[in-house]
Amino acid sequence: MFYIDDNLKLIIEYKDNIKSIFDYENLEIGNIYRGRVDKVIPSMNSAFVNIGKEENGYLSLNDVKGKIKETEELLFQVKKVPPENKALRLTRELSITGRYIIMFLEKDILKFSNKLSKDDINRLKSLGLKGVLFRTSSKDVDDEKIIEEYNYLNQIKKNILLEKDLRPTPKLIYKRDNFLDYLLENAMNEEIIVNNKTIYKNLRDKFNINYNEDFSLIYNFELLEDYKSLFNRVVKLNNGGEIVIDNVESLTAIDVNTSSFVGDLNFEDTIYENNIIAAKEIIRQIILRNISGIIIIDFVDMKDKKHRIDLMNILKEGFKDDFTKTIVHGYTKLGLMEISRKNIGEELKNKIL
Repeated sequence: MFYIDDNLKLIIEYKDNIKSIFDYENLEIGNIYRGRVDKVIPSMNSAFVNIGKEENGYLSLNDVKGKIKETEELLFQVKKVPPENKALRLTRELSITGRYIIMFLEKDILKFSNKLSKDDINRLKSLGLKGVLFRTSSKDVDDEKIIEEYNYLNQIKKNILLEKDLRPTPKLIYKRDNFLDYLLENAMNEEIIVNNKTIYKNLRDKFNINYNEDFSLIYNFELLEDYKSLFNRVVKLNNGGEIVIDNVESLTAIDVNTSSFVGDLNFEDTIYENNIIAAKEIIRQIILRNISGIIIIDFVDMKDKKHRIDLMNILKEGFKDDFTKTIVHGYTKLGLMEISRKNIGEELKNKIL
């Protein structure tokens, strides 16, 4: 079940608890601008670009092939929205995203999701398409649908490139519909409830959507309590244990406690069971909060080597479907679990304060 609360600009997927949250207010990721390079600072390996915002966008020179010069006017894409009061992160690697493929604007290459099998890759190669990345969702889709999407995206690509050298500068050339993209990717066969009549009318031909003007996150107790837990330092587990999440500038520390959990097993198995429950909730909390950078987890100490390996594998499996790159590095010399997660977008904002 998906809920769209247009008052808070949130889409929430809920099945026993919150599975995903999408904030569609002030979306910028994926937008393409014609911008002017205001300053290049080689010593900082960076450039600052005027894209028409109050603050210039930031471009790492690692994302640039060749050199760029001050006053040069080029196309730039927003790849990351940092916390408040920090510059949008830009890239020169331009692409437009579809449901089944991602089309590159200035690269004639062919890539495949690493979750596709060899048979899938061979089938998709036979389509003869170039300049695209086949997403995992292309796995079980008819060839005709993929080709139809390719033609649609290719027309958008042509329109963007037609404006590549046309002034004024700066200007927004392409605005990605992240709201619709999210629903197409996640909610095609799901029931949706929305409290905005215009959104309902626009989507009713594509989705199983119902209009309910009385729906509100704030007045739905189960949704609200689970939503609020995503901003708590201490998160209670169903078994009586708890996890404690502390954030600093570039590191997140998560501590696992058994608290009131005693279990029906021997001590080692009880600890193992508590750690497994905690690990599954930690995966959910990290993804929903969009925590990134270095993450250190202090599980309750286990003596059994198999339990330790099983716990690490549960984390690895749980992050397989993460929307960004997450690496479970394993245990440090002090027995702490170390994880790194690529930073994409902002951390989840509390919209009911």
